[in-house]
Amino acid sequence: MIEFKRASEMTSAEKSAAIVGSDPAYFQQRRWALEAARLLHEADKAPDAEKAAAEERLSKHYRTRDDVESNHVPLDRDVTDGIAARQRG
Repeated sequence: MIEFKRASEMTSAEKSAAIVGSDPAYFQQRRWALEAARLLHEADKAPDAEKAAAEERLSKHYRTRDDVESNHVPLDRDVTDGIAARQRG
């Protein structure tokens, strides 16, 4: 049986999980795009000695673009980390 709660009865973790759960594909794509932008910036700014490694990280990230599982775990971690950061203050 599914238990429904009012938002006022939910913990921060439950609220965040419900929001992400409402449209996981959107949040996974958004997280993926932000990470791609970060890696692209890193590759652009890398010194010559580190450029190949940075470009490989970006290439590896692109290979995981449609892999829901590899994108879901970091998304869950980001939500959990965000909640913890807000609770710390």
